[in-house]
Amino acid sequence: MNTDPSNSSPFVDLQKAYDSIPRKALWRALEKLGVPNSVVNLVKSFHNGIKAQLSRNGELLEEKIVVDNGLRQGCTMAPTLFNLYACLTMERWTAQVRDLEGTGTCLLYKYV
Repeated sequence: MNTDPSNSSPFVDLQKAYDSIPRKALWRALEKLGVPNSVVNLVKSFHNGIKAQLSRNGELLEEKIVVDNGLRQGCTMAPTLFNLYACLTMERWTAQVRDLEGTGTCLLYKYV
């Protein structure tokens, strides 16, 4: 395993990206960006109390599972919230490697 920070890069699997956003970190990111508390609380209210119900062999199981991570699927705010979170994540990563000699930022996208 390579532990040299000058030879590392972050990797984001965009297929599962919305599901992998930690909500507490997202709320902190919005606050860091200066989003008013009233707006952050409004966004939180859309993400609180989400439950999922599983099915087996086409039949719904009775028990519902609390979903406490990720962005709400189908929500029109999700792409914007993801982009804000991803921007701050990249900003933080670049700040950590900025002073390392021979490092830079290069974003590569792969369309499948």
